[in-house]
Amino acid sequence: MVISRNLNDRFNEAAYLDYLGVVYRRQNKYAQAIDYHQQSLALFRQLKTPRSEAIVLCNLGMAYLGQEGYEQALNSFQTA
Repeated sequence: MVISRNLNDRFNEAAYLDYLGVVYRRQNKYAQAIDYHQQSLALFRQLKTPRSEAIVLCNLGMAYLGQEGYEQALNSFQTA
């Protein structure tokens, strides 16, 4: 991710942030997962990549489910 930032490769930076969120979610570290997914989502929205946004929103929804944030999860899934 550092290389992507140094190269100003915003798409891959966003993708790596999403991957980190998935890793944290699988470790049951939902707060960290949500933070990384939100960072990723913000970058993908700036890049106007709807497909990538939808993927991140689903991952974000899964992280919210893990911490029993059902309303936020539902919102993420419906937005995707």
